[in-house]
Amino acid sequence: MEKGKHLLIEAITKDENLLTDKKFIQKLFRQIIKLAKMKALSPILIYQFPSPGPKLKGGLTAFVVLAESHLSIHTWPEKNYFALDLFSCGDFKEKLILKTLKQKLALKNYQFKILRRGLKVKRRG
Repeated sequence: MEKGKHLLIEAITKDENLLTDKKFIQKLFRQIIKLAKMKALSPILIYQFPSPGPKLKGGLTAFVVLAESHLSIHTWPEKNYFALDLFSCGDFKEKLILKTLKQKLALKNYQFKILRRGLKVKRRG
């Protein structure tokens, strides 16, 4: 029995500044939630890490609880890298999410994986 779909993305961006911009990430999350036809149950929570050096802001961790599960991102601007997860008990069109990320985050290189959640476990009792 399938319990959900989990999209895992790792990517390198051409613009590390996008990975430190809280307003940009909030807007991106809202767009992803809308494209995936999901509902946010919490505010988008964002933590910004201390600056790794004088010329760059610290990376971000952002998370939102969805009625269908969650959306999160972790960024390392000093490496132009981010990891994004979208998990849902429902279905969504990952190609739309990937297209949006390619456009909005100026991706140089990326890889993704879809995990189908749900073990075939015998019920007890």
